[in-house]
Amino acid sequence: MAKVAATEFSKAVVGVCSESKAVRTWDVKIFEDSVARIRIFLVDSSFIDVYYNAETKKVSFAWIINNKRAYGTDNLGGWHIHPVGRPDIHSASAEVDFREFLTNIEQKIGASSRDRNKNPPGDN
Repeated sequence: MAKVAATEFSKAVVGVCSESKAVRTWDVKIFEDSVARIRIFLVDSSFIDVYYNAETKKVSFAWIINNKRAYGTDNLGGWHIHPVGRPDIHSASAEVDFREFLTNIEQKIGASSRDRNKNPPGDN
């Protein structure tokens, strides 16, 4: 991943969230435009924590259910996935972008991207 400012990274994540029926709302925190922490609240009461550091290029996505990581991916030590049901395992993978991560969760909870013409953002 090329170095991108935290605000730009956050805008991309929020853009994906705004297209998803699985997402209720989100909270973005940016620190000195180098670090972004985003919490994304889902319709099933679970949430996703997103972390991005522009200086170190660290990226992590974690799906949290009942205050425990159920699934995740990050690039600490190389891209890897923490599989659903085995979040303690590190399974090597190619780079995972946020859209791909959210799509995997949507499939698990039975929600998918909005049809922009039928259900625009804000019309939940």
